[in-house]
Amino acid sequence: MPKDKKFVSTTFASSEPASDFMSGSSDAITIYESKWLAKQFPVSAFVDHTNATSYDQPQPLAKLGTFTFSWVYGSDISSECSISIGKNTM
Repeated sequence: MPKDKKFVSTTFASSEPASDFMSGSSDAITIYESKWLAKQFPVSAFVDHTNATSYDQPQPLAKLGTFTFSWVYGSDISSECSISIGKNTM
């Protein structure tokens, strides 16, 4: 992650009721902004997928430098994370 990252927001989701949290999957999606990252990619790379339009319409752009860190907890032996440019909710 860029050293100059600034926290914007975090969203949590769980596939199971809170009382059974550890047996289901859980997602954490954190949005950050970075001035350094804004200089590394073209404006068109910072797409906002939070309110995706149909495939025949152009996708809205996110603020320059926006990136998403996603973490999915499936179990103690099966978790995954990803970092993507722009805003993503999946």
